[in-house]
Amino acid sequence: MTFQVIRGDQVRAGDRVVTTGSFALRAERERLGWPPPMPAVAPAIAVPTPPAASASSVAVRVVEITAAGLVPARVTVPANQPVDLVFIRRVDDTCGTQVEIPDLKVQRDLPRDERVTIRLPPQSPRDLSFSCGMDMLKGVIIVR
Repeated sequence: MTFQVIRGDQVRAGDRVVTTGSFALRAERERLGWPPPMPAVAPAIAVPTPPAASASSVAVRVVEITAAGLVPARVTVPANQPVDLVFIRRVDDTCGTQVEIPDLKVQRDLPRDERVTIRLPPQSPRDLSFSCGMDMLKGVIIVR
């Protein structure tokens, strides 16, 4: 199932649209670790896109660092498949200026409004924790 944000003049007969319950739909999307839908219009701040993966079997998950914290804080990824985790820090006033994945010995700086991609090698089913450099914002990568 795919989701797309569209303008009212782009809706066609037969299209399925959300008119109520969008909060529940958004919460389910975040629970499943799906990335947010892409807006129909260009974002106000352009960010460079990561290089295209050489293999089409690379899953991609996006985590944003916002004033509310990590969105989403729980990311589900497929087992035994490489995954690109893309982190984007959207705010200045946060401790989330770095991301750490201790079990994989990964630590990366997160410049504001830049996509930082971390390629995870194929993993067996397990949970991996990740956090900001100060260990205040915490999340989990669920490998299933």
